Amino acid sequence: MPTFRFPTRTESGNIYSGMPTELRSYFERGFRALAKLPSKSYMELARTVMNSFESRGGGSEESGVADRLGVSPNDAGPLLAAASSIVLSLTSSDVSPQQIIALAANEKLLGEGEKAGAVAFAAFLEGDRARLKQSLERAELSAEVLPSLDEFEMAIDLRIKYDGQKISAVIPVLIAYIDTDATGQRLWLQMSKPQVEKLIRDLQARLTEIQIAENWLSTKSS
Repeated sequence: MPTFRFPTRTESGNIYSGMPTELRSYFERGFRALAKLPSKSYMELARTVMNSFESRGGGSEESGVADRLGVSPNDAGPLLAAASSIVLSLTSSDVSPQQIIALAANEKLLGEGEKAGAVAFAAFLEGDRARLKQSLERAELSAEVLPSLDEFEMAIDLRIKYDGQKISAVIPVLIAYIDTDATGQRLWLQMSKPQVEKLIRDLQARLTEIQIAENWLSTKSS
């Protein structure tokens, strides 16, 4: 799924201003999909957007998002982009839902007949603006200082050893590609089964430590 970096502050206060031409049709499609989305799907859309922010774009696959929201896989990415832009506008300024959609409409990203659905979703989020802002601030804080994980892809490769005209051994290895939000900071690597098993154990241990820290913080803030 495409990843977008929206500015949280602009001189004009309008994140839609100056949007690259190649993205305009993508967002137009997203606002069209949002206009058709039933209100019963707003909660799931908001949850998916926030999960995407908190995971730095490493959220759900488009097919999974499409199934949960009842939209086509081709509309899932554009829909999330449009919804994400509304969330960021709400959490980075004091503008109303109507004003946010008016800014997008002024940039010709949605038509008159699509405003009502977009405003309805923005109004749905309005009641939870403070919590959304806090969640985004936590996501931004966790990404400070070092490059953040943007993409982690994996595949299995079979290494074959020949003994003359016969195969004498076949070893599967994991091939991983890691990309970050910093320019040029990417890595390709391979791992054996024991290394994968150790990595899983180490990650599970770190996840447990994060959960312990979160529980401790919640007791201190309550």
